[in-house]
Order: sequence, then structure tokens, then C-alpha cells
Amino acid sequence: MMKNLKTIKTSALMLFCALTMFFTACSKDDDPKFSIVGLWSFIEADAEIYVNGKDFVSYMVDAGVPSAFAKEAYNQFKVQIELADFGDIEFKADGTFAQTDPDTNETYTGTWEVNDDNTELTLKDSVEVVNFEITKLTETELHIAASESQKEDIDGDGKLDTIKVQMVFSLEK
Repeated sequence: MMKNLKTIKTSALMLFCALTMFFTACSKDDDPKFSIVGLWSFIEADAEIYVNGKDFVSYMVDAGVPSAFAKEAYNQFKVQIELADFGDIEFKADGTFAQTDPDTNETYTGTWEVNDDNTELTLKDSVEVVNFEITKLTETELHIAASESQKEDIDGDGKLDTIKVQMVFSLEK
């Protein structure tokens, strides 16, 4: 019985070592790392709004706004985001970027940085710093997401409400 237990332990240890070597050999280090350097066009944008942790429509309905009105207001906001033309953004190899607003023809410039594992993009200009999560990066596709929160008394009750907007952008080269 002791010999069988020892054989089982030895076999389990050998299996563990073999699996460790297999998964180490197949690690994500072999995944290609793509660069964001180049000219990217915004092709799609989406946004979600939360107030005090609730989605916008639920918050409005809980505040006494008729459901149909709350849904219509939210849908109008979503349509505005989806139809917005964010233009193009160029990420230059020297760590700078330029984005031109197609409506005003105004160009915004600043610096950009991507972390070592290509999961975070930071844009800095003279006014603010915006951190994006990179959810997809290939040679021709870039998907980024960001969220921003602010406090404001939107229902007039004298208490600050937390408004959170989550944005997702899809770009292509």
C-alpha cells in the first residue's frame, strides 16, 4: 500500500512538472506586440451612463420620470455619441499625438504612452490626462475604453450624485 501511494505521488509530481513546462513554453510572451504608431480613424463609439451606480434609465425611473421618457432621453444621448465624428488621431513615433476635430478643424496635440504589455494608453495634453484601457490592438484595429466620474446634484435634493460615463471607441488604420 505504501509503495502504491509513493508511486501515485511520484506520478503526480511528474505530471505537474510536465504541465508546468508545457504552459511555460506556450506563454503569452509569444503573442505579437503591435504598435499604435500611425494614423487611426474613429469608426465607432459607444457610451453608457450610470448615476449613483444605477444605469441612467433606472435612475430616472426611480426618480419619478416616466420610463418611456427616460428611455427616449437615453436613446437620444446614445445616438449623438454613435453619430459623432471624432475624426482621426495620429500617434507619432516620438510619443506625441495630433487629433483634428472635423467639425471645427481645430487640432489637439499632446503626448501618448502605452504600458509594456499594451493594455493601457495614456493621453496627455495641456489640460488633462486621460487613461484608456486597450481592449484590442492588432495591426489595423484599436479598441479603447475609458470612464470618467463627476459629482453633481442632478436631482436638486442637496446631495451630490455620482455620474459615471463609460466610453468605448473603435479605430482602424
